[in-house]
Amino acid sequence: MEKLDPAPLRPGRMDMHIHMSCCMFHGFMRLASNCLGISEADLSNVHCHVLEEIEGLAAETKVTPAEVAEEFMKNEDPGVALDGFVQLLKKKKMGGRDLIEARERERQIIKDQQCD
Repeated sequence: MEKLDPAPLRPGRMDMHIHMSCCMFHGFMRLASNCLGISEADLSNVHCHVLEEIEGLAAETKVTPAEVAEEFMKNEDPGVALDGFVQLLKKKKMGGRDLIEARERERQIIKDQQCD
């Protein structure tokens, strides 16, 4: 923080700092409705099978609202956009697992080397 110019942080220049957390399922539904141009009720009724999968994946995967909106801007067809979002969540979930598994392997190698 010391390296930033203090001018933008002076009173009147920046009113507040806003922390943007990961997108939970309710936020996802709102973004999906806004980006895809259909009501949350229609979204739930027509695409319920995909939404159940998204809800499960979203609980295990961190995704920002910007990532959600970016994925929905790739295709105007709600079905295709939702399927694309499922694929994004799966990739992020697997990426996290791969990283955890790689760290565990690295720790085991170091531990094995120390024991020799």
